[in-house]
Amino acid sequence: MLKFHDPEKDTPKPVIGKERDRESVTPPEVTAFKALLERGRTQEFVVKIEISPELAKYILQRNPDNRNISSAAVETFAAAIRRGEWMVTNQGIGISREGLLNDGQHRLSAIIDADMTVMMFVAFGLERRAQNKTDIGRRRSLGDVLAIQKVQNANVLAAVAQMGWGYDRGRANLNAQLSSEQAFDWLDKNGEVHTFPAKVRKLTAFYRLPGSALILAAYVCHRHNPLKAEQFLQMVTDGLNIPNDGHPASRLRSRFHQSATKQRPVLRYEVVALYILAFNAFCQRRNLRKLEWISAGPEAKPFPRVGE
Repeated sequence: MLKFHDPEKDTPKPVIGKERDRESVTPPEVTAFKALLERGRTQEFVVKIEISPELAKYILQRNPDNRNISSAAVETFAAAIRRGEWMVTNQGIGISREGLLNDGQHRLSAIIDADMTVMMFVAFGLERRAQNKTDIGRRRSLGDVLAIQKVQNANVLAAVAQMGWGYDRGRANLNAQLSSEQAFDWLDKNGEVHTFPAKVRKLTAFYRLPGSALILAAYVCHRHNPLKAEQFLQMVTDGLNIPNDGHPASRLRSRFHQSATKQRPVLRYEVVALYILAFNAFCQRRNLRKLEWISAGPEAKPFPRVGE
């Protein structure tokens, strides 16, 4: 492992006034990196080094002709660094023979954004044209990561974890980009959710609804009141023991039927909202004249919460 240190760290020299303007201080890690760039002109090699924000800025200055920066990707990496989730993998930084950045601009930008130093592998001496062969395969999804860890129903539970994480933090559209660590943490804290794919399978198939939405809706109701949640799910699923058309279970079944017949399709997040609204009315023994949730416009309503 190559690690850079400042030999004058213990005896800093104060620089003030005009002296600061005259003196151009190059961070020691940048100086050492320049030596590696020079070596990379004639050799191909990989080293494991600490990338500081200062070094990341220097490398990004040598970044012509790269794809546009995705702020979302940078924030995802930066958030993982701040949470201490960053791990050294085979995916690091690629530098061409000419000393130009081939790959890694989002990781470097995240280091600057997080203002923290992390360890990475850096490959030197690459062909510049190798840049065109980088990141052209399919990116590993959160569902892929869960499947590797032998999680059953990995893809659907990945979507449930993303929505559940957003729901628990009061997000209106439940849209959350999670790291694998965050997803595993949510699933561990909500262990019973693993039983719900089987519980909503019949309802999902009958009304052709997104399974992840029904799983989350039924589960968050179960967290609030397991007994009533089981009764309500059974009524919505089989349509039995519903006393009248205004009953919340009847209204929800009717709305799901409209979606299945393409009269009024429902979005994934709307499925969760409608289910919660109906369940709340069921717990309050209250009939519904109509069941709807308005998410946009002057009459928009907050995302419903179980028990409200």
